[in-house]
Amino acid sequence: MTQGATRLAWVDAARGFCVLAVVLSHFVGWGMEPINGTTAQVLWEKASGQLTPIRMPTLFVLSGFLLSTRVRAGFADRRTLASAASSYYLYVVWLALFALGTVAGLSTGVAGWNDFVAQLVLPRTILWFVLGLALWTLILGAMHKVHPAVMLVALAVLSVASFWLPGQNGLDHYARVAQYGFFFGVGVYGKPLLRRLAAGRLWLVTGGAVVVYLGIRVVMSAASDVYAVEAVFSIVRDSAAALITIVVIAVLCRARWLRVPLVWIGRRTLPVYVMHPLIISLVLKESDWDNLLLVPGAAYVAPILLTLVISLAAIALHWVLMRTPLRALFELPPAVKRWFGTSAAERVVHDDRGANHQR
Repeated sequence: MTQGATRLAWVDAARGFCVLAVVLSHFVGWGMEPINGTTAQVLWEKASGQLTPIRMPTLFVLSGFLLSTRVRAGFADRRTLASAASSYYLYVVWLALFALGTVAGLSTGVAGWNDFVAQLVLPRTILWFVLGLALWTLILGAMHKVHPAVMLVALAVLSVASFWLPGQNGLDHYARVAQYGFFFGVGVYGKPLLRRLAAGRLWLVTGGAVVVYLGIRVVMSAASDVYAVEAVFSIVRDSAAALITIVVIAVLCRARWLRVPLVWIGRRTLPVYVMHPLIISLVLKESDWDNLLLVPGAAYVAPILLTLVISLAAIALHWVLMRTPLRALFELPPAVKRWFGTSAAERVVHDDRGANHQR
């Protein structure tokens, strides 16, 4: 295996792990509600909570890493605009499908068509991540001549300030878009560092990240009732967690039995991410879920089992749809792609493979 292929493997494997963690989190939050307060529910809630500093920060870092070449070239590289347009196109298409799901009685986070219109710019569903990619690709592409250090400081300030943005009630995800722009920037500007980190050449950095992460967790736990502590220290904790995750996944990729399935899922993160809320809602609506959870032992294995089943179902459905005209649900229309001067499908999870294989 070439060095380039190895680097690509760890990137895709890390994406695969993170998107599975996202599905697990949402399943635990929605599917375990009928047994709220039980030992199994508390156990899985804590397990999901431990993944909070890992899931979205690492996904944004990896997205920035994969889009780094085009974003740093600015709009002179037409793929920059193509990537942003593709992300927003996917956001609108799937937001509309979420609205249709609401009409069909599913719980999607879109409360009718008026809410759909409002969410075109103010996200309140899990699709905020897709909108965030479009926004940050445009912003960092437009400001590609600004020194990376200046950009990262500005993004860090915005990330901390996002905790005090108005209207936060757990659903106003525009605040999360603002919060995680810093991590996208880390991926964009820190690509060489991240390559060396994954290659195991920066063990002092890795060790420092572990110490910082553990220390921040202690501080945040001791001052859990002080909102300012969470706001200020979250960015440090999550940055350390993302770096540690990248190193750990890169090491685990040495084991073929782990690398192969994670890479396989990591190259198919788009359908899993956008489709899993609809599938979870359908499962909870159409099955006798409350009673199924009462089967002895079921509540302990259901989250991990259903996470895998839901993810595989999304990938299988995507495989079918991509062989029909409904592939338009996942990629820009051909006429738009031609306008951008690219014949390849520009997707949210698209990576600059040529750049990844270069030193």
